[in-house]
Amino acid sequence: MSPDGDVNKFDKLLTSKEYAKSQKAAAAFVAALSKGYEMAREWEEPGYKGRPLTAEEVLSLDDAQFESVFVEALRAWTGDATITIETEPVKGKGKNADGDSE
Repeated sequence: MSPDGDVNKFDKLLTSKEYAKSQKAAAAFVAALSKGYEMAREWEEPGYKGRPLTAEEVLSLDDAQFESVFVEALRAWTGDATITIETEPVKGKGKNADGDSE
């Protein structure tokens, strides 16, 4: 899907001046994420039979639908790449970050 199989070069393909090539890459990207989502859902929901979108189905969408699906796929991709760390307040007496006693 991406040049040389390197996902870090995927953006170059999407911004390619070759319209057909970039549209096919975008459709393949959406299809890959759809497949991953459906596989995860099958794992989490016993009995669920996934039906991921194919690249051909994505390419058959009109321009507005194609853009909408692609934008949502990008949001999902970047959202999964965001690192979130949840912390809890320190319990008990001690010193705070400034070195003062609590």
